[in-house]
Amino acid sequence: MRMKDPIISVIMSVYNSEEYLAEAIESIISQTFTDFEFILINDGSDDNSLDIIKLYMGKDGRLILINRENKGLPASLNEGIAQAKGKYIARMDADDIALPERLQAQYNFMESNPKVDVCGSFAQFFGASSRVARPYTTNKDIAIHALFACPMVHPTVIAKKSFFNILYNTDFFKAQDYELWTRGITQGYVFANINQVLMLYRVRSGVNSSSEQVFFSAKARSKYIESLNLLDEKERQNFMRVVSAREISFAFLIGLIYFLIKLNIVFRGSIVLTSNLVKCFIKAALWRC
Repeated sequence: MRMKDPIISVIMSVYNSEEYLAEAIESIISQTFTDFEFILINDGSDDNSLDIIKLYMGKDGRLILINRENKGLPASLNEGIAQAKGKYIARMDADDIALPERLQAQYNFMESNPKVDVCGSFAQFFGASSRVARPYTTNKDIAIHALFACPMVHPTVIAKKSFFNILYNTDFFKAQDYELWTRGITQGYVFANINQVLMLYRVRSGVNSSSEQVFFSAKARSKYIESLNLLDEKERQNFMRVVSAREISFAFLIGLIYFLIKLNIVFRGSIVLTSNLVKCFIKAALWRC
C-alpha cells in the first residue's frame, strides 16, 4: 500500500487496444523513473484489453483501473485527471511506446524550469510514417505555431496537475489536445518541448487524417485565433481558407504576409520573422509539422 502520493500520475485511455496495449504498458512500468501511479481507463472495450490490464495489475501495484462503459477519449482523460494524485500528470496512448528515460527526463526538466506548466518532446514516428516530429521548443514559438497546427505531440506531454485541472473539452471528439493547448496558451500557461526523442509514436493509415480530425483541428484553430482577437470575422475566414488549402500559392503568400503584419501589430513587434518561422508557417499550412 502506497504511503505517500506519487510524484507523477500517468494517464492512459484504452479502447479496443489489445494489439498494442501490452507493449505500451510495458514501456511505462519499465521507466527508469519509478515514483508514479499508472491510471488506465478502460473505455468500454469489447476485446481483450481489460484482461491485459488486469494481468499487469497483478504484476505491478502502481496500476489503477477505471472500468466502465464507453464515453470517449476526452471524458476518459478527465476521469483520470480527477483521480490523479501526482504533482505532475503525464499522458500516454495505448498504442505508443515511451522510451525508458521519458519520465525521468521530463521530471528533471520540469523541476529545473518551474515556470513551465506543460512539457512535451520530440517523437519518432513509426508504422505508416517514419519521420521524427520536432515541435518548436519555446513558449513563444509554440504559441505562434498553434495558429497553424497542433504544437505538441499529445502522448509526450507532462504537465503540472494545476494545468490539467482546466480539463479537456468533451465537445471535441477529435483534436481535444489541440483545443486544450490553445486554451491553455490564451490563459497564460507556459509551454515547452524538450528537443529529445522520448516517445515512439505509432502512425496508422487514415487515423490522423480523417475528416473528423481535420474538422475538429480547424475548429480548435479558429477558436484560438478568435480568442486572440487577431482578425475580424472576414479576415479569420480568409485565413482559415488559406491554411486549409494545403498548397503553396500566391494567395497563400499574400495571406501569410498580411497575417504576419497583423500578428506583429498585436504582439507589438515582438515576432521576429526568421527563415525558421516562415518554414514553420509553410509546413503547417501543408500539414507536415
